[in-house]
Amino acid sequence: MRMKFSILLWSILLLSAIAPSVFADIDVGIYGYVDDVQYAGGDEGQLMIWIVNEGTEAFILQNLTIIFPWNSVIPWEGNVTEADLDEAISIGKNKTFTFDFTIPDDGRALSYSSSIRAYVFVDDELHEAVIPMNIANPPYVMAFDEMNNLITLITVQIVITLLAAIIIAAAIFLSGRAPSHAMTAE
Repeated sequence: MRMKFSILLWSILLLSAIAPSVFADIDVGIYGYVDDVQYAGGDEGQLMIWIVNEGTEAFILQNLTIIFPWNSVIPWEGNVTEADLDEAISIGKNKTFTFDFTIPDDGRALSYSSSIRAYVFVDDELHEAVIPMNIANPPYVMAFDEMNNLITLITVQIVITLLAAIIIAAAIFLSGRAPSHAMTAE
């Protein structure tokens, strides 16, 4: 009886060790990049996304959702969804997507992290990727347009402060000196 139990136990362990390798491995690679190094408010850009089958079995790409850093509910913008794709991607193949976008110039692009999130549903499983992007800080609407006026103002303030310090120092120095005719006794 003990021998039968031992054989049964070893058989179960052996089958459980072999069973996971029998199932196919679904491995989804999500890659992407933006077409420029840095963006400012109002700039237009393009995002390229590749969904790559890096596994050992074909899969069905159901949908793709892109969420930009300036995602907003009111007004509804900053995300794009390609729904009901239902495309089969075979082993080693890929599907390419291109999205055009415009950086908002109202400051919303800085209120969140500067990365694009890509969500992919494949065979009812969610896969996620982060694509970095660089948004100029501060955006153009908050930048100093005429910096030379500010530099001139600061320079004038420094000169006036130095002149005032010299005048005050001279007044203190001269007030401490008594006139020579006041020191002679009559």
